Amino acid sequence: MPRCWRANSLSTIRFDELTQFTEYMYLYLISRLRGVNDYPKQVKSSANPGGIGHAWVKERFIDIGPPDEVHNVTDQQSGTQSTRLFNGGKTKSIKYTEAHDAGYETSVLDQLFPTSTQSTGNVSYEKLTGGAEGAAEVDNWLNQLAESTGKDSMLPSNTTPNITADGEKVELSGTDMMEYAQTKQETSYSILSALYPVADTIPEAAQASYASAAQDYAAAVAKEAVAGVAPAENSWITKVQDQAGVSGTEVTDELLNVMLARAIINSTEGSKNAVGQTISGSKKRNAIQALQDAGFSGQEAVKLYNLLG
Repeated sequence: MPRCWRANSLSTIRFDELTQFTEYMYLYLISRLRGVNDYPKQVKSSANPGGIGHAWVKERFIDIGPPDEVHNVTDQQSGTQSTRLFNGGKTKSIKYTEAHDAGYETSVLDQLFPTSTQSTGNVSYEKLTGGAEGAAEVDNWLNQLAESTGKDSMLPSNTTPNITADGEKVELSGTDMMEYAQTKQETSYSILSALYPVADTIPEAAQASYASAAQDYAAAVAKEAVAGVAPAENSWITKVQDQAGVSGTEVTDELLNVMLARAIINSTEGSKNAVGQTISGSKKRNAIQALQDAGFSGQEAVKLYNLLG
C-alpha cells in the first residue's frame, strides 16, 4: 500500500465496489480506523458479486449469518471485537451471489437473473442460446411485433416471478430463480422458434397474441417446475395442456397447434353492422373460418373454438 496511509488515523472509511479490492488491501486500510476523537469509528462498503474479492467479501460479510442483522465478531488473530452488518438490498444481492456460487457465469446471470440491471427487451434469445442458428431472427421478429403493437409482452425478460401457494408467497433462492429463468426462456424459445418460419402466413395480430401467450405459458410451467405450483385448473394454460396431451415443460407439435389456434381465436374480431355494433355470433363464425384458413378442419375449428373461445 502507498506510504501515505501508514501514519493516517481515520474515523470513517468508505469502499465502493469492495469486491474489486483484495482482502489485504481492505484489512490494511481499516487498520487505520484509529482516530483519537469521539466520533464513532465505522466502515461502510458497497459491492456487487464477482471480482477479485468475491470470495473473501462473501466469507466476511455474508457467511457469518442472516442479512440485515448485526453480528458480533471476534477476529481470530488479533482478538479484536467488532460488529458487522450485511444489508442485502432486500436479499437481491444475496440471491445473485447464491446463483453465482452455484456456478452460473456472470454473463448468464446478467441476462437471466430476475433482479439484475437488465430490463425487459434487453434480454435476447441470441445471447441466451449462445448464438443458436435462427435466434437473432426470432429476436428481430419479436422486436418488430413489439414496435408495431406498442406492447413488449412478447419479449423475453428477467422479471421476478410472483409465486403463491394457498395464499402464501413462495420465496425462491438465488439458484431457484436461475432455474426458473432458464426454464422459462428455454420453453418460450421452443414455442416461438417453431412459429417464426411460418409467421408470415397468419395475421400480425395472431402472431402477437401467440408470442405473448408463449411468454405467459413458459412462465407458468417454469413456476410449476421450480416451486411445484401448477396452473389453476380452469386456466387457459391447463385447457391448452389437456387438449394437447402434455404436461410440465414438454413442447410438442400438438401443443404448438393448440396455442396457434388460441392465438387466432383471441385475435379475431366480430363483424360490425352499419352503426358499428358487433353482429351477434360473428366473432365465432369469423374465428372458425380463420382457423380453417390456417389449416384446421371444420370439426377441429369448432371444437377448438368451444374450448378456447
